[in-house]
Amino acid sequence: MKDYIAIFDILLAIAGVYMISWGISGKGNVYRTDTIRDGCIGKYKKTVKWFCLVGGVLAIASGALEYFHFDQAAAVFFYVLCAAVLVDFILTAFWTDREKGRDHQLR
Repeated sequence: MKDYIAIFDILLAIAGVYMISWGISGKGNVYRTDTIRDGCIGKYKKTVKWFCLVGGVLAIASGALEYFHFDQAAAVFFYVLCAAVLVDFILTAFWTDREKGRDHQLR
């Protein structure tokens, strides 16, 4: 069981590296705005950029600390990461245009 947990920790840290690269480059599928309202595209892209940068650091910290058995500190970083994901989901839901979403699903 410990091997599975160690693999998850490594994958979380790798995902954090990808998130940071998306945040720095400003490119990737996370920046697709097919279903975002026209007036909110700028706010959406800025929020995703910051989420990728901050979330990437949190993911790397949580994965690395858990891998090296600093469990309590890793848990704090993981919970903050989960809260950031929740906030990002809520903001994205507010900025999503339902009509564009229906048109996008039909394609």
